[in-house]
Formats: sequence, C-alpha cells, structure tokens
Amino acid sequence: TAKDNCDQNVEVTYNQVRTDGNCPDNYTLTRTWVAIDNCGNASTHTQKVKVQDTTNPVFDQPLPQDITVECDAVPAPPVVTAKDNCDTNVDVTYNQVRTDGNCPDSYTLTRTWVAIDNCGNATTHIQKVKVQDTKNPVFDQPLPQDITVECDAVPAPPVVTAKDNCDQNVDVTYNQVRTDGNCPDSYTLTRTWVAIDNCGNASTHIQKVTVRDTEAPVFDQPVPQDITVECDAVPAPPVVTAKDNCDQNVDVTYNQVRTDGNCPDNYTLTRTWVAIDNCGNASTHTQKVKVQDTTKPVFDQPLPQDITVECDAVPAPPVVTAKDNCDQNVEVTYNQVRTDGNCPD
Repeated sequence: TAKDNCDQNVEVTYNQVRTDGNCPDNYTLTRTWVAIDNCGNASTHTQKVKVQDTTNPVFDQPLPQDITVECDAVPAPPVVTAKDNCDTNVDVTYNQVRTDGNCPDSYTLTRTWVAIDNCGNATTHIQKVKVQDTKNPVFDQPLPQDITVECDAVPAPPVVTAKDNCDQNVDVTYNQVRTDGNCPDSYTLTRTWVAIDNCGNASTHIQKVTVRDTEAPVFDQPVPQDITVECDAVPAPPVVTAKDNCDQNVDVTYNQVRTDGNCPDNYTLTRTWVAIDNCGNASTHTQKVKVQDTTKPVFDQPLPQDITVECDAVPAPPVVTAKDNCDQNVEVTYNQVRTDGNCPD
C-alpha cells in the first residue's frame, strides 16, 4: 500500500517476472509494485526473490537393511521411494554390484539406491546382501540299502544323484572298498557316495554289500552210477568234474574203499568224489561197484582124452592146468577112481 499527499486512495499495481535458473526449482522472481496517484505521479518498488533447492530428498521408510541369506533365498530388490521438499516426483535410481566370494554360491550384493530431485540434490542408501551356501545336498530317493547277496549275484553300483538348494548340477563321487572274509568268495563291499555342491557342502551315503557263498558245487553230468561187474572188468574210476556259482576251478577229491565179500574176487568198491568250492561248500557223489566172479576157469589145452590101453601101459596122469578170468593161480585137483572089470587086469 502507499500514501499520497492528496490522493486518499492510492492505487498500487503489482507485477512478477520469473527468471529460470539452472534447474526447475532454482529461479528468481522479480516483483514490482507501482503506486500511482490521481495525477499520475508514480513510485516503484522492486523485490528480487531468489528461489533455490538445496535440500536433499528423504527416502520413505522402511529402507532395506543389510542381511545374510541362503543362496536360494536372495530377495528381489524392493521398490524404494523418496520425498522431496520441492520435487513431487523424485527419481530413484537402482544399481547392484556382485562381489564374488570363495565359491560360486557365496557372494555379496551391494545394492545402491540414489534419490535425485529436480536440482540434482541426491541421497544415497546402500544395502549389503551377504549370500551364503551352508546347506548340504540331498540325495535323490531311493538310495541303495545294505544287502546280503550270493557271490554270483553282486549288483553293479547304481547311479546315485543329488539335489541342492543352489547347485543345479551336484557332483556325486563314488568309491568302493572290499574287505575280505574267511574265504575268497565271502567279503564285504563298502560303497560310498559323496554329494558335493559348489561351495563344498557335502552329504555322504554308505551301502554295505555282504557277499557270501552258501551254494555247494554241482557235479557235471553224467556221474558214475552203481554197477555190478565181473572181477576182470572193474572200470577205472572216471574223472569227475563240477561247476560252482562262484569258484571257476572246483577241487574234486577222490577216495575208494574196498569191502571184501565171501571170496577174494567178490567185493564192493565204494568210490566217493567230493567237490569243494573256495568257501568250503561241498557236494558228495558215491558210486558202489559190486565186483563178482561168476566165470568158471578154463583148462589149458590139450586135455587128456579117453583112451584104451594094455594093463602094462597105463600112462601116469598128466599135469593139467587151467586159467581163470580173475584167479591168476587156479588150483587143479586130481582124483582117480578104479572100477573093476571081469578079471584082475
């Protein structure tokens, strides 16, 4: 307002001119007031209002804080907003930098949000996300369990796989240790699978395969059967062999026992073969050979034939011998009987 020496109601006009600065919220207002009286006499007053933005934006709460998480639970970066004293639409930029650790699934994410107002005033917030892998891999089911098997039925080790919370291709190593038992085909296989993820976390599975040999060998056919033979036709014992489910070279032992009968060439041979594998499992086969002598001796030729002689020419009895199929020294007995005729000679 203004006063005048004459004009009791001075008219004051107002004008404002804006001069922009280097940003939308930096500018100058030139305000001009002109007081004019009834006769056109005028007075002018000018004010310069220098407007500036020196206040940084302020982030809205809550802000993401530093955290430590498992590698399969890394949170997505949240949307962070900010307010400003002048800028009604604060621009918030986001950047993430990964710093690797001592393994592929151990690292740090440095997340940075920068709130910038129209005049470049900026506020920064940093969150560190420490990522770690502390979980062991988990074997896929089913897993091979402890078993007891025959020596010819040892299963091949199965392929064992595993899953991990972070490692998509878990390495599974395999090792087998044999512990011998009390015979070549009795032993224990200790099979070990180790699943290791990218960060060295490991899970172990052990299977014990108890191998045994409880099956006796089987004789190859045909095997010698019980027979009855003449004393000069006793067969030699044949070679008897056997096979086994595990032992590739079965040992077959042989034994013969003679049981005498009622004469030297009547007897029984009990022939026994025993097949024994590496673990002492045994099969026995017995053959009885009944030996008999039913063939009569045969006189050696020529034999004395019937003759007629004079009383002073009766020949002495000759020595007669005989052979036998079994008896190498046949006994020949001699007897003579006289039958009288019609006179002393």
